[in-house]
Amino acid sequence: MSLLTWHELLSRHEPAVRSLIAQQLENFEDIGERGSNELPSVFSGSDQILARGILACGCDEVRPLMRLLHPFLPKALAALRDQKREHWQSAKWMLSFAVLAECMGTPRPAGFDGTILKPLVGSRSELKDEEKRSVALLALALGDTTTARAMLDAGPSTYEQPVLAFKFNLFELIRYLADAIDQHRPSDWIEPAWTEYIAGFPMHLAADAAKWSDLFYFARILANVRGDQVGQIADDLHARVHLLAQQGQ
Repeated sequence: MSLLTWHELLSRHEPAVRSLIAQQLENFEDIGERGSNELPSVFSGSDQILARGILACGCDEVRPLMRLLHPFLPKALAALRDQKREHWQSAKWMLSFAVLAECMGTPRPAGFDGTILKPLVGSRSELKDEEKRSVALLALALGDTTTARAMLDAGPSTYEQPVLAFKFNLFELIRYLADAIDQHRPSDWIEPAWTEYIAGFPMHLAADAAKWSDLFYFARILANVRGDQVGQIADDLHARVHLLAQQGQ
């Protein structure tokens, strides 16, 4: 059965993610004793666990895992760059983890910015569509519209008035957000798209069209435009999706 509503999504994932977080804490309790070359693999998928845990259970549930892994981000990225064959998808996971932690109020380490994503542009043909869109949204969250468009092979597109609905056209949504950022549009150009996106996010997940972390990237884009406190994004998202679930959406 497809998960079509926030109520269904959270009901399914809340107990599972609690167990997964506990398992991760046990698996990585020795992270300080691991060699540098082992660290990149620790962050494989860790951002999705963090995102799913925040939405389903709240920041308090995931904070121990975030605090355990976060100090090792710089060392893990340095180890990745030292390897002869660079795994830049792993670098994206690390940057994503850092951005999600920032949404919880923990500052991003130095060097964790949009430049990490640029090597992925050259290998975008090897990525699935959902992965390319996820990288593009992360780039937009960091204000890098050039990398976002390049990930989708999309040229600049100018919009003369706000677009209120995109439905499932996530490609066009990303192009629209990139133009809104470049043109310094006010928040009311983005808010209708955000409301539509968060309401339909469970369906995007069910269709393998999005990743859990994508919701945080979009929220960060809107926070950048409105001047909201980035460190409040995670708590605000948790509260909002649970309200949607209570409303049966």
